Amino acid sequence: MTRSGQPDAAGAPGPAGVPTLEVAGLRVTFRTDRGLVPAVVDVGFAVGCGETLCLVGESGSGKTVSALAALGLHDARTTDVAAVRLHFEGTDLGQLSPAARRSLRGDRMAVVFQDPMTALNPYLRIGDQLAEVLTVHRGATRAAALAAAARMLTDVGIPSVHDRLRTYPHELSGGMRQRVCLAMALLCGPALLVADEPTTALDVTTQAQVLRLVQERQRALGMAVALVTHDMGVVAHMADRVVVMYAGMAVEEGPCEVVLGAPRHPYTVALLRSRPQPGAARRSRLAALAGMPPLPQARPPGCAFAPRCALADERCRHERPGLLAQPGAVAHAARCWKAAEVPAWAALPQEAA
Repeated sequence: MTRSGQPDAAGAPGPAGVPTLEVAGLRVTFRTDRGLVPAVVDVGFAVGCGETLCLVGESGSGKTVSALAALGLHDARTTDVAAVRLHFEGTDLGQLSPAARRSLRGDRMAVVFQDPMTALNPYLRIGDQLAEVLTVHRGATRAAALAAAARMLTDVGIPSVHDRLRTYPHELSGGMRQRVCLAMALLCGPALLVADEPTTALDVTTQAQVLRLVQERQRALGMAVALVTHDMGVVAHMADRVVVMYAGMAVEEGPCEVVLGAPRHPYTVALLRSRPQPGAARRSRLAALAGMPPLPQARPPGCAFAPRCALADERCRHERPGLLAQPGAVAHAARCWKAAEVPAWAALPQEAA
């Protein structure tokens, strides 16, 4: 069973035997005044019915760029998106017209953005924004759409819903706005929900409430969830599978309990060490990862993490590894020449490592 309580997706297959979303060989390149910027290079992942996939990594690692590319939300005038495989429920998204892809978004594919204040139109009342989803995608009358919007706001825990339908976004708290965005995403009962750091700007209590709402609606709808986050605590709580990203590439992927419990990439270890540790001495310093990720246009010829890695040798600095299957777990891979040495190194005290 997945963490959402749905039957296992077996690497993401849904009832029809195919993943809800399948991405392989994804490349995203931005065209700028200073030339081409390869923001994402050869990224792949899959998420199935009832499954939660977490894309995790530092800011700038390519998580959001990859998620937006899967949804078709990059501006074609400034961005080139290519993929070996980009399928939604078995349909090749690359073969669809812009209008056909737009009809999927908000209906079968939904998204919750990081900042609910900028995701909502400040000039429209909450009710108008919610109702538009159903009038556009389902042809509902305004009265029926407003009634459905009120029910969904109740489902996501917003009180006095009829008053809230008449308010503007700035009249709501950050937590309430994020609940509105979640309600908007769920109105059509999507097969896929992409949540882009939906709890970043929220207090801890509201974060937990929003994540619980996502899980509840996932169980009710059986939807696939792709969650973009930098919070390893959220990953541990939510994920069935994890893709760790660094410098626009996937550097480790596998089942959540394997990636977090037995990581095989030094970057994954560094992310885990950067969290507050249970039992640590009071006032002890958090473990910091020295250095900065490379700019996309200046990736080193070898492993992108080599300049910050304690295990790196000459091969790491000059020869780029592929995603190498790891022994002992199904579908666990790491982009590291030293993967076999990582468990022993990770077990050392921080000072010795």
